[in-house]
Amino acid sequence: KLNIHHAIMIKEGKNNKELLELIHEARSKELDVVVFTKEMQEITEDRKVIEWTKNMDAKELNFYGVLVFGDRKKVQSITKSFTLIK
Repeated sequence: KLNIHHAIMIKEGKNNKELLELIHEARSKELDVVVFTKEMQEITEDRKVIEWTKNMDAKELNFYGVLVFGDRKKVQSITKSFTLIK
C-alpha cells in the first residue's frame, strides 16, 4: 500500500521515558499508537512477544520507536518537543 494522503515525519526521542510519555499522551487523545520494542526484535513471533510481555509493566519495556497516527494537529501538538530527523 502507498500512503500519499498523509505526511510522514520521523522524529527522534531522547530516552525510553520520553517515548512512554508520548504513548500515554497519544492514547489519551484517542490517536492510534504502534510501538516497536527490544523484545519484538529478540522474539519475532507476535504470539510469543505478547506472552512474554503481557505481565510486564510498560516501564520495563525498551522502546525503539513509536508510530502515532491520527488527526494531524493532535499529532503535531504532542510531538512538537521531538526533533525532526534530517
